[in-house]
Amino acid sequence: MSGESRDPGFVTGPVTFALLILVALLVVRGTEPPPAGDDKMPLTQFSSARAMRDVREIAQRPHPVASPDNDRVREYLLARLRELGANPQVQTAVAARHNRTGPDVWATVHNVVGRIPGSASTGVVMMVAHYDSVPSGPGAGDDAASVAAILETLRALKAGAPLRNDLIVLFTDGEELGMVGAQAFIENYLELGDLKAVLNFDLRGDAGPSILFQTSQRNSWLISQFAAAVESPRASSLAASVYRRMPNDTDLTVFLEVGFPGMNFAATGGYVRYHTELDNADLLDQRTLQHQGSYALAMAERLGSVVLDDPHLNDAVFFVVGATLVHYSAQLAIPLAILVAAIVLGVLGIGIRDGRFNAGGIAGGLLIFIVGVAIALIETRAVRWMMTGYQMLPQETSYGGRDFALGALALIVGTLSALFAWTRRWVRQQNLGAAALLIWTALMVASSIAIPGASYIFTWPLFFAALAMGYRSGASNGDATIRPALCALFGLIPATAMLAATLALIQDGTPPLMMMSAMTAVLLLGLYIPYLDLLTSGRRWMVPALAGAVAIALFTGAYRESKYSAAQPHPDSIFYLLDVDRTRATWVCLDSRPDTFTAQFFQSHVRGGWLARITGLATKETPEEIQAKVAGRMNFSSLNGGRTIEGDAPMIKAAPPQITLLDDSDKGRTRVVKVHITSARKAAVVWMSVPVGVTVFGASIDGKSAGDRTTDGWTGWYWDAPARGFDLELKIANVGPIALSVIDQTAGLPRGPEFSYKPRGAGTMPTPFLFFDSSTLVRKRLAIGGETVSRK
Repeated sequence: MSGESRDPGFVTGPVTFALLILVALLVVRGTEPPPAGDDKMPLTQFSSARAMRDVREIAQRPHPVASPDNDRVREYLLARLRELGANPQVQTAVAARHNRTGPDVWATVHNVVGRIPGSASTGVVMMVAHYDSVPSGPGAGDDAASVAAILETLRALKAGAPLRNDLIVLFTDGEELGMVGAQAFIENYLELGDLKAVLNFDLRGDAGPSILFQTSQRNSWLISQFAAAVESPRASSLAASVYRRMPNDTDLTVFLEVGFPGMNFAATGGYVRYHTELDNADLLDQRTLQHQGSYALAMAERLGSVVLDDPHLNDAVFFVVGATLVHYSAQLAIPLAILVAAIVLGVLGIGIRDGRFNAGGIAGGLLIFIVGVAIALIETRAVRWMMTGYQMLPQETSYGGRDFALGALALIVGTLSALFAWTRRWVRQQNLGAAALLIWTALMVASSIAIPGASYIFTWPLFFAALAMGYRSGASNGDATIRPALCALFGLIPATAMLAATLALIQDGTPPLMMMSAMTAVLLLGLYIPYLDLLTSGRRWMVPALAGAVAIALFTGAYRESKYSAAQPHPDSIFYLLDVDRTRATWVCLDSRPDTFTAQFFQSHVRGGWLARITGLATKETPEEIQAKVAGRMNFSSLNGGRTIEGDAPMIKAAPPQITLLDDSDKGRTRVVKVHITSARKAAVVWMSVPVGVTVFGASIDGKSAGDRTTDGWTGWYWDAPARGFDLELKIANVGPIALSVIDQTAGLPRGPEFSYKPRGAGTMPTPFLFFDSSTLVRKRLAIGGETVSRK
C-alpha cells in the first residue's frame, strides 16, 4: 500500500491508538524494579535474599531513639561490620537541629561508623543509611532495607578485588527525629577532609523502583558516573529539581548544607504502609531491596575505583529512555528551548498562512484549556473529598489510594476529551492543538530558565509533537490514512513514554501528587487533541465513554480496597497525661473519633481539645484559629489539625519534671531566661514549650543551639536526655510573665488495679507520624516573672 492509499477508516486509527496504549503500558512495566536475587547468585553480586536476613533481624520491632530495641539493632550492626572487616565504632554525641515542620530537636545519638581503607586512595566515598525507626512501625522499608543493602554490598565487595579509594559506612541514629544523627556526624567526625561523595539510601515506602531523586548541585560528574555504573537506572532531574524546593529532608540534606557532593536513592511505592506496623519484613518487596542494593554495589565499585577528582562543572539534565540514562549539561536547556520554541512558532506561522490555523481559533483554544485545567483541579479535589469520607489514613491517603488516584486520572481524561469533542463546534481541533503547543512552549521556556533540570519533560515531547503537526497538521481531517497515523505515532510516542513513566510513579493518593497527576494528564491530552478523530475513527465520544467506565471501575475497587481489616488496620492513638498543676489526669487521642480500641478510654467527661493547649504552646486565651495554625507549623504533631479527644483518667503517683530558674535577665534588647530541667522519672524524652504571643529569638540546651530564628512561641524536645538534667536557655523579647511548660515522656500506658483496658486488636494499629502514642506524659509549668500564667 502506498503512502497515499486509504483504508476504510476503521482500522488504521484504532490500531494506532492501540500502539500508543501499548507503548504506555510497556513504559509503566519498565518502571518496575528488577527481579529479586536469590542465594545462588555469585558472591561478588548483590542478592536481596541474602540481604533479607539482615532486614528481618533489624526490623523485628520498632527501634526508635532511646529504646531498648535501638540498642539491640546497634549491637547487631557492630557485630556485622566486624564480620565484614569494616572496623566499626560508635559515635555518641548530642546534636541539635531546627525542624522546618515541627519542634526544635536535641538528641543523644549513637551513630555506627565503619571504614575500609583503599589500596591507593584518591579520596573517600561514604554510604549512608539510618538505622532508627519511628515508634509506630518496625521500619523494614524505612530504613532497614537500605541498611541491609549496604551490609550486603560490603559482603560482595569483600568477595572481590580491593577498592582503590577509602569507603566509609555510616549508619545514622535519629534520622526520624530530624537528621540529628547526620548532624552529630558532621560536627564530630574529624576525618571528613577527603570526603568526595555521599551516597544516601532511604525508602519512603516498601515497594517500587529505587529512584535517584536528589543530587547536590553541579552534579554532572556524579551523574556521568551513575550512568556508567548502573544497569537498571531510574533517575530524573525533574524529581531532583522539584525535591530541592520541597520542605522534605533526609540525612543527605545535612551533608549538602555544608557543601559535600552527594546522591539520594529511594523507592516510594507502598506509601500507605510508610511509618506503620505494616512496614515489616514480610510485606517488603524484595525487588525493591534488590534495586536499592544494585545501586549501592554499582556505585561503590565505580566510585571506589576511579580518581575522585569531581570537577563540579555544572548541573546535568538527566532522564531514562528504555534502560539508558540520557544526560547532558543543564546549560543546554535554554538553547534547546529556543530552538524548539522557534520550531513551534514556525509551524504555527506557516499553518496560519495556509489557513490551517487562525488566531481567533487559537485564542479560543487557550480559553478552553484554561477551563480544562480548572475542571481537572476541581475533579481532583472532588476525588480527595471522596477519599476523606472513606477510610482516610493520617498521611492523607487510603488503602485504596492508588486506585482513587488512577480513577481521578481516568475521570479527568474522560471529562476533558468530552469537553474537547463538545467545543469543536466552535473551535476546530487543529486550533485547540495549536493552543496546546503554545502552553507547552510557555512551560518549556519557563522551566528552562527557572528549573533547568525539569525542562526535558517539556522540551522533547514538544519537539516531536511540533514536527509532527508541522508535517501534517490536518491529520485528523478526512478519512484515516497511513501517513497521518505514522505522523501521530512520531508526534505522540515520546510524550506518551515520558509522561506515562512520570504518571506511573506518582499514583500514591497524596494531595500534591494527585494534583501533579492531574496537570500531567491535561498536558498529555493536549498533544493528543489533533489526532483524536484519527485515533477513534471519528467516534469522538468513545474516549469519554471508555474513560468514564474505567473511572467507575477504579472508584468501585478503591472503596472496596479501603476497608479496614486485620490486614489493613485502622490507625488510632492514645496517650495518658498527668497535669500536676491542675491535679488532673486525662486520656488523649488525636483521632477524629474513637474506634473499637480507643473508645474504652473515653467513658468519663469526654470533651474536645487542642494538642497546643496540652503542650503549652497555647493558652485558654489563644484563639482556635491560631491553635489550628500552629498544629502544622511547630507543634509536636499536626494530626487531625491539632484537635484532640480528651477524657478523665485515674490519677497516678508520679513525680513531675523539676524546673529550676537559674537566670532571668535583660541583655540589651533581649531577655535571657535560663532554667535547669530534670526528669525525676528518668524519662528519655522531654518536651518544652513557650506559648504563642511570646517572641522567641532562639534556644539552646547546655550551650548547643538548634539555630537561632525568630518565632511566635517555641517548642522543642530532647530525646535520650541525660538523667542529671540539662540547662535550657531561651532568648526572648522583653515581655512580662511567661509560662514554660515541660512534659516528660515514658513508654507505655499506666498499669495498676485502677486501670482496666484491653490491648489493641488485630484490626487497629498505632497512628503513623506520631512519636508519643501509648506513652505516659507528666506535665509541669513554671511561671517566670509572675504567678498568674501558671493557671493558663
